[in-house]
Amino acid sequence: MDWNELYKKLDQQVREGHFESAKAELIEIKSGELPREMIEHFADLCRRVRLDSWGLHLLRPIIRPKHPIHPEPNTGEWTMYAALLIKIGALDEAFEILEEQSEASHPSVLLYSAFAYFARWDYQASSEKLIQYVNLPKLDDYKLAVATVNLVGSLVYLEKYSEALTYLNALIPRCERNQWKLLLGNCFEISAQISIQLGQWGQAEGQLKKAQALISGHHQYELFIEKHFAKLKLLKNPTDSASRAGLIQVREKALMVNEWETVRDCDRIAGEICNDAELSRRVFFGTPFESYKNRLESYFRNSNAETGESYLWLLNDVASKNIFDMNSLSTETSDRLKHGQLVHRLLSVLTSDFYQSFTIGTLFSKLFPDEYYNHETAPDRVFQAVRTLRTWFQKSSIPIEIQSEKNQYRLIGLEPCAIRVYKEKKIVSSDEFYLSQIRQEFLLGEFSSGQASEVTGLSPTAVRLVLKRALASNFLWINGKGRSTTYKFIS
Repeated sequence: MDWNELYKKLDQQVREGHFESAKAELIEIKSGELPREMIEHFADLCRRVRLDSWGLHLLRPIIRPKHPIHPEPNTGEWTMYAALLIKIGALDEAFEILEEQSEASHPSVLLYSAFAYFARWDYQASSEKLIQYVNLPKLDDYKLAVATVNLVGSLVYLEKYSEALTYLNALIPRCERNQWKLLLGNCFEISAQISIQLGQWGQAEGQLKKAQALISGHHQYELFIEKHFAKLKLLKNPTDSASRAGLIQVREKALMVNEWETVRDCDRIAGEICNDAELSRRVFFGTPFESYKNRLESYFRNSNAETGESYLWLLNDVASKNIFDMNSLSTETSDRLKHGQLVHRLLSVLTSDFYQSFTIGTLFSKLFPDEYYNHETAPDRVFQAVRTLRTWFQKSSIPIEIQSEKNQYRLIGLEPCAIRVYKEKKIVSSDEFYLSQIRQEFLLGEFSSGQASEVTGLSPTAVRLVLKRALASNFLWINGKGRSTTYKFIS
């Protein structure tokens, strides 16, 4: 097998947008057959066509080996593993890996760090990384184009339209010259976003039509364009019920294909254009990303509306007196959940986002932050927590179910019911839970990591990670070194 030739063939298929044919060949590759120097590159192909778990499968024996290997993982292999972790939602581990890699020796560290910030909706940090990346010398022309498209998208989100247009004006001819149809379609779609924001609606329609012709068959991107067309129509006539119905139609289509971020954005658009404060409150309370919420808060300020301190999330979009309160963690018929324990943390995560289903990677990283993601064992660990919470719902006569579809989880109501969520959330993270246990035991006295391990039930390694993060957050003092090290809470 000539692996270099196969890679070149599949890479060209992906560049031309033929994802399904590339996927079919990738899943036939046995990890033991690939030479070490090609594994990183084939894992990247997996990332690009959304075979993320298969990419992790290829790389894990190198990154998290059961026995020491030689040579040890290089920067490229570490970076690609982090890129795949980003795709499955294990962001904390991905950031931890990327922070330890050299941006100078491997420029893709900058690129994937930017993608990690994208996943947290931190477009300012993302754009800073991408600007560094696109200004590097000797970049592969296609990779430079991909990075530039992402940079332009972040600049549009930050409302830096002039800068975005400068990059687009240089990028569009390059994509046309190389026949990168999908990237060219992305360019016209982003150009249309700028035109819409600048009130150039006729120009926006033309750009969207160009994008539509280029990305035919790529359903996710087709949905984006339909959303922009619907937004444009609503902007022209915000009070027209037919125009709003067009956006609702796009929302329903997105629901059917599990494009949750498009659903969220349809609600945001309708709330802002139609001045629907209640719908905007739903988006605000149903979104876990701080930078996204900050943007929504500017809408509330400009429209003289209030977010309020809590929101009643109707799981079936039907009013109900059957209300579960996240602050009391009980209803009239339920047993109380204890703050910070595994089941409570799972419920807190599942109620943090009204739109997005949660991947196994995201849930695992939230529930077990001191452990590395393992694509073989993580699904079962998450399922055990889900099963325990399901059992608690049933025993407590709470008509809520955790829906599982394609290894993603979300809350649904079995009958009309509601969950009251709050702007200021109580303990959610495992670190806070374990630190509260330690503080309760030792108050303001000194303690060792061994004593903290006994109190929390964590392994020595896991408890040291909790204490390390607490030190970084200035929650603790540290005294001594080695085995004589002790800790003390800062009062």
